[in-house]
Amino acid sequence: MKQQTKASINAVLGRTMLGSQNHLMGWLELVAISMLAVLLWRYQAGLAYSQAVDYFFWPMLGPVLIALRYGFGRGLISLALLIIVSLLWIQVAGLTHTISLSVTVGTALITMIVGEFRDNWQSVNERTLLNHQFMEQRLESFTQSYHLLKISHDQLEQRLVGKQGSLRTAVQSIQQLAKRQQVVGTELAQRTLQVLNDIISLYGAAFYQIKQGHLHPEPLAVMGEHHGLVIDDPMLADALQQNVTVAAKDYLEGSKFGSAQKQGHELVLHYQMVIPLVNVLGQPQALITVDSARFVQLTDANVALVHLVASYVANFISHEVLTPILQPQQRGVFNANVEAQKVYFQHYRVDSVLVIFHDISVEQKIDLEHATDFRRGADVYWLTRSEQDNHALCVLLPMATLAEAERFIGRIKSLLEDHSSFAEEELEIFGPVLINQQHEQVISLLSSFGAYDEDFADLVHPAP
Repeated sequence: MKQQTKASINAVLGRTMLGSQNHLMGWLELVAISMLAVLLWRYQAGLAYSQAVDYFFWPMLGPVLIALRYGFGRGLISLALLIIVSLLWIQVAGLTHTISLSVTVGTALITMIVGEFRDNWQSVNERTLLNHQFMEQRLESFTQSYHLLKISHDQLEQRLVGKQGSLRTAVQSIQQLAKRQQVVGTELAQRTLQVLNDIISLYGAAFYQIKQGHLHPEPLAVMGEHHGLVIDDPMLADALQQNVTVAAKDYLEGSKFGSAQKQGHELVLHYQMVIPLVNVLGQPQALITVDSARFVQLTDANVALVHLVASYVANFISHEVLTPILQPQQRGVFNANVEAQKVYFQHYRVDSVLVIFHDISVEQKIDLEHATDFRRGADVYWLTRSEQDNHALCVLLPMATLAEAERFIGRIKSLLEDHSSFAEEELEIFGPVLINQQHEQVISLLSSFGAYDEDFADLVHPAP
């Protein structure tokens, strides 16, 4: 009960102190209160005083109240209206009353002071209200972001339950499986789909093998609900023609692919994604069609990651590329891997890192081949020699940052020190260097180690 009474009092005070939001009502209120003040003046001026008495000029309350409710400007308008109507009344009615100049000036000053106070107070209130509304919007935005993050985190936890390794570990397991089987089989195809499912939730997908440029219509592995191979699908044609991963959203946003531009009618897409497995030599090894996937996960970053993983898997199942350590004469394969990273960066904004270990000891006693004991799944190693005929090992680290490369260098140095006894100055390390952002430095380093030396015989592309 006390709270209701307090709320009622606050409401009455609020209506008294604050003017109406309706402009017409505000002007009507100004006129009404001003006329009431005129009546008060007429009543007070008509009183007969037999002797001097102290009294308060009650008509002042009209302009002051208007100034308090509506501000400086309307307060002066109310005062002017009070004076003008009073003078007209005196002239029309032939009254002998007069309007005191000192009282008028005093009323004007008080009205202006109250009006200025009200305007400043209103300005402060508006700023406070805007700040409050802004904070409410921010709070609502943070709340929505928090719930979205919580849901995403819960889903991620559910997907990662029971998983022991990272994406690199999964890619390395595919590499080991490819080495062990030597052929593309159902187990390798199924494992590839599982790895891609860790990146983008696949509700329906199939793995098709490509042999000698021919796409086999029967899938090696299927995940979820699959509706078969549609040869004339425009996404399939674009993926095989341009050797890039295509998604349905590319066509919704305005297709940049040739087959879509040739269509004179509305496109009919049968897949959400088509992923070609193309090795660094540009040879398609397999094709993955995705009938259905979680649409919100088809972001540019995820599509880029899927394409990179597919490219590495293609290298693993390609007999021309699958070599633990490339020999000096296989510079063409290493250069092809470097050029492939440039293409990945142009399409997917994912950079890679180059590191070179150079044995400058007199006895050439550092066993650089032991660096592969710490080999990561997609790394490419190339043994070569420098211009001074010293041994060197060039390492390409795909999908790596400079910080990751620094940690890799530290682990490789420790590994080499365990196998060979050498002074710190006898091992020269170049890098880490970003393949795309520091391309000129990469070219200079590789040139000094014979990557572009025509005297090397290339086993992959032998001279005719």
